[in-house]
Amino acid sequence: MRFEALSPFARELAGESMAWMDSFWDEEAGLLAIGTDMATAKRDVRNTARYAIGLFLRNAAGDNDRACKALDAVLHQQYDEPGSALHGAFRSRAGQPHPGPDATIFQFDPNHRQFLGTLFAVLLDKYEEDLPADLVGRMDLAILRMVEGEPPDRCLPVYSNIALMHAGLLTWAGDRYARPDWVLQGEALGTEIHRLFVDQDTFEEYNSPTYYGTDLFALAFWRCHARSGLLARLGAEIESAVWHDLARYYHAGLKNMCGPYSRSYGMDTKAYCALLGMCVWLGVGRKDAPFPPAVRGYFDHCHDFCWGPCLAILDTRVPRELLSQFTDFSRERFIEKRISVKPDRVATAWMSHTIMIGAEATALDAGEKTYYRLREDFPEFNPVSHHWRDPVVAAQRCALLSRDFCPATIHWQLPNGKTGWMRLQHLGAIHARASRCRLDIAGHLEPRLAARYGEAHTSFVFLINTPGDTVSIEPDSWCLPGLTLRVAGNLGCPVVKADGDRVAVTYMPESAWPEIHFEIYPEAAAERMSGEGPEGPACWPVI
Repeated sequence: MRFEALSPFARELAGESMAWMDSFWDEEAGLLAIGTDMATAKRDVRNTARYAIGLFLRNAAGDNDRACKALDAVLHQQYDEPGSALHGAFRSRAGQPHPGPDATIFQFDPNHRQFLGTLFAVLLDKYEEDLPADLVGRMDLAILRMVEGEPPDRCLPVYSNIALMHAGLLTWAGDRYARPDWVLQGEALGTEIHRLFVDQDTFEEYNSPTYYGTDLFALAFWRCHARSGLLARLGAEIESAVWHDLARYYHAGLKNMCGPYSRSYGMDTKAYCALLGMCVWLGVGRKDAPFPPAVRGYFDHCHDFCWGPCLAILDTRVPRELLSQFTDFSRERFIEKRISVKPDRVATAWMSHTIMIGAEATALDAGEKTYYRLREDFPEFNPVSHHWRDPVVAAQRCALLSRDFCPATIHWQLPNGKTGWMRLQHLGAIHARASRCRLDIAGHLEPRLAARYGEAHTSFVFLINTPGDTVSIEPDSWCLPGLTLRVAGNLGCPVVKADGDRVAVTYMPESAWPEIHFEIYPEAAAERMSGEGPEGPACWPVI
């Protein structure tokens, strides 16, 4: 397949992402060096393989030779250590120190087996005839190591983005290397992923602007490359359901997904690179996509732009019947969605033309049983595993959990036309609910979690971002540009710290059962906050 065979929007995405990646190519290393300074930037392994797919797809003068050089450099970074936890995995960057036999997930990334395995499978399916025979042989050997080196119980079905890729790769490798047992394992894993999805019609890794993109890539891989009619059928069913749920949460006017987010690396998809933004791009084009404007050089989470050719070549795009949902906001709506039963998690969202509120509720006696419930059978998220005995590792994990999990969010249109946002940062059980012009949040502080997580558990931090504008925070009201919030609860007085466009409002509640309630008013209604009309408190007008 070449550029000319792609749809217009796929050519647009692949072409722009390739032009961007070209500027980071290090000819000497044969790898991409993505950073603000080429001299000090890390030589990236995984994204170089994605660049190789784009080079074969583009097929301009010199692209084939550069792609082969890139793949040669990537293959040199694989661990060939049978019997070790590292076997079949890759260094994340060239020159990365060997992590040793007792490596933790913070010292190497086992998920490179799935990411690079699916990429190699696409390359061999699409471009084997363009590859030297010795390079094909090395790629085959690398995939064998990836599959053989993967522990049988690591890619659990609830870890949806990695499990989806692993299931598809098992069937592909089983067919290519005459291992029918691998095909059966892949189908069994895929069937269990499907069963769990159908249970609540969603993934437990819910509503993530980045990881839903990985899910869609993996489901397209099932459709286009898995050696299993079963996975192709189940994948198409899940893919359609995911897009229909996304369409409900997507706000075309604000160009963002409404929260809550199980995992998110940013709050405004117009300001950072989210995989979902590129998936929408494939359906509606660059102009209407939730993606940063013309990008050059280094930008927030920009390494994910390397996914562009991979998403384009697999035809990951918005279903035709949903296209209008991603170009025009149609109407005010309220959404309530049960995400899981054990633990019980319920997402709520309210969306109007210029504001949206998202929240997730978990039973307050759940302790750690949130999305990051850190189950003993899920070592990557397990606080009592040996990884957590190292206090530095424990601190790293706490920071990651509280940063990525967004159980309460607000987005709104600022007077200057940009998007303002607010999100809660807290590690622990949260019972939050969104409703029309209202956000209610309750928590439960537990001594054992406070001892383990420190301020990540005992504090409630509200991050506010209003580009180009200032905010005023008082105990009972927050005056934000274009928005005023009436505040009630038992959290006490906050500590407010500003850093550029971002403000952190931090509460250290004394009660073991803290709660805070926000009534939300637009600028025009703020002057009426002290009174109530015949229909109750002043609220955002329905447009």
